[in-house]
Amino acid sequence: MANDTKIATVQGSELDGGTASDALLPHPTLTATAVQLTESVGDVRNMTRVLSEDVDDIHRRALFVEWQSRTTDEARKSVLTLLDELADLGFGWSDIGRMLGVTVPAIRKWRTGGGASGASRRDVAALRAAAARIADHYQVEEIASWFEVPLVAGTSVTPIGLYAAGRTNLLFNYASGHVDPEQVLDEFDNEWRERGRSDFEVYRSSDGDLAIRPKG
Repeated sequence: MANDTKIATVQGSELDGGTASDALLPHPTLTATAVQLTESVGDVRNMTRVLSEDVDDIHRRALFVEWQSRTTDEARKSVLTLLDELADLGFGWSDIGRMLGVTVPAIRKWRTGGGASGASRRDVAALRAAAARIADHYQVEEIASWFEVPLVAGTSVTPIGLYAAGRTNLLFNYASGHVDPEQVLDEFDNEWRERGRSDFEVYRSSDGDLAIRPKG
């Protein structure tokens, strides 16, 4: 009889509360809910990513349209006026030539009355518009000097290089300050880290001048 009572007690315990091992298993309903929640979060993340990409694309298009509109306004000026304005901002003729894809003698010819083609006039206007846009929208002081500053210390890529390569989208993104400069470099040249490696370093000597020495 005692054995029967013990068996009944154990069976009752199993029926009421389950075994110890069963208590460690997640409840089926909770598991299903967790799976649904994970899937929902994944869907939201995907939607957010797609929306972010759409917003970025719209923003790029808006920047391009604004830049082109401003270029059209600037193109009303003569080439000489545009070049003088760029020079007044601090741009050197060699840098202007590099960004426009022309030689310094060609620029000199335009400045002395040599006729520039309509395409060349628009190119000069586009550079003036880009400089004005960056200076106005992103409060960049001394815009010509800013164009000369490397995106990342120890590298040679500058805003001048971005513009000369026709990557104005990267130029405007970098100027906005909303993206990491290294991300801009990754998109511009994914091997820039390798190219930037050197066995030498720049240091300031005892007389105050900059000099180069082997690393070590």
